[in-house]
Amino acid sequence: MQLLLSAFNRSSSGYGEILLVPGQSGIGKTSLIQSLQIPIETKNGCFVQGKFDQYQQNTPYYAVRQALSQLWQKMQPDTDVEVELLHERIRQAVGGLGSLLVTLIPEIGQVFDKQTQIEEIGLLEARYRFANVIQKFLQAVCLPDHPTVMFIDDWQWADSASLELLKQLQFGTSLRYFLLIASYRNDEIGKNHPLASVLIDLQSQQIPPEMIEVGKLTKTDIQDLISDALKGPINNFDELANFILDHTKGNPFYIRTMLEYFHGSSILCYDPSGKI
Repeated sequence: MQLLLSAFNRSSSGYGEILLVPGQSGIGKTSLIQSLQIPIETKNGCFVQGKFDQYQQNTPYYAVRQALSQLWQKMQPDTDVEVELLHERIRQAVGGLGSLLVTLIPEIGQVFDKQTQIEEIGLLEARYRFANVIQKFLQAVCLPDHPTVMFIDDWQWADSASLELLKQLQFGTSLRYFLLIASYRNDEIGKNHPLASVLIDLQSQQIPPEMIEVGKLTKTDIQDLISDALKGPINNFDELANFILDHTKGNPFYIRTMLEYFHGSSILCYDPSGKI
């Protein structure tokens, strides 16, 4: 948790960076990152999130659209004057590419009185252009008084356009006051997976990403979890911890599921004599 907060503090100071959070399914990546929301918002930061879906891998920018839409909703000012200042800042930033931004954030259409026709170009050039307009938009809204944290989950299912975007955003140079947290299931990323080559490219950039790998729980962790969940003395405590570790391999989701099953099946029950 402290490492995540340190990354946010750097972005609040003007840095822009990517934080990679790999780990197995059910290991607790999402819960850990989402726990940042309250500390971030108490410091006037903005926390938004999106999630890729294995059945939407052919939908360009699927999770990015979710996060950008949330960001637009959360940044709405209170007064008409502030609204117009925000709109003008965005118009100045994206120039004649406003219609591209509207395809990603339909609600932002009100910002642009008149949208110019966008020239048809090749697929690769179009992706560079999309990356540019997203970068310009983020530059316009990620400011010292409200730095932004964007959490996008399950990059192992990301579409090719989103993967290209991840490489093209210029973190720490043009893009500041912004932290992108990208989590993925590293046990599903082989050397031929599209994300694997992107991760290599990111490491060669001027400001390479930080990485926090969420690992499995140890036997001591499991003992602490059991003690917290089951109040009071426990019969065969060490044997129970070993059994859970052997069958779950330290995966928190599996551990919780096993304990719930034990409770629902009365395998674990309270003994009035004082032991479980």
